[in-house]
Amino acid sequence: MLDLATAGTTKRPTCCVLVMTKPAKGELEGEVKEKLKTDYDQVTSEVAEVTSAMF
Repeated sequence: MLDLATAGTTKRPTCCVLVMTKPAKGELEGEVKEKLKTDYDQVTSEVAEVTSAMF
């Protein structure tokens, strides 16, 4: 989390990041869109795995 705070130039290590699955403006190419979807699915799977181990 500290890396996210550093990247977001915040002073606190706790932060929130909005992840959008499509751009606010324009369109993405099919290949780019598919790569982003794959990455997004992988991250959500890993987060679900980590959080389920906590509770």
